[in-house]
Amino acid sequence: MNVVQYTADIDGKLPAALPADHPIAYIARIDHPVRVPEGMTWLQFGMRCDPAVLETRWNPDDVAAQVTRMFDLPLGLIQPIVSVWPFDEPLEWQDTGFVARMEALHRALPEGAAVAGSDYIVTNRRPTLADRIRSGFAAAERVYPPLT
Repeated sequence: MNVVQYTADIDGKLPAALPADHPIAYIARIDHPVRVPEGMTWLQFGMRCDPAVLETRWNPDDVAAQVTRMFDLPLGLIQPIVSVWPFDEPLEWQDTGFVARMEALHRALPEGAAVAGSDYIVTNRRPTLADRIRSGFAAAERVYPPLT
């Protein structure tokens, strides 16, 4: 869930770390002036929830209010974006033609450009952590050749 807050309203209210069993898996805090107005912070809450219990624990129409209350934050000024995925990993590799599409994408990239991440790994099986790390290194080497 994404929400934008006044920085002064959230300072000191977000924990440095969350317990492993907490329904919020992570909180990303973005305050770069290119991304948000000065004095504002964009918060991205990554939620961990079994889809079978999603609607019993969370009101899908009110997730933003529930999360902000959890951390004693005001409801953000900008409309929150809430998305739900019933899976916890990329499934694109299961699509027919995925490998061919990714190979074409990689060939089409101009010199010095790269894509990285689970969605772009050329594979016909579930991407492993090692695959994801190699993807990042390969992208870095393509973008910045002196690394090699």
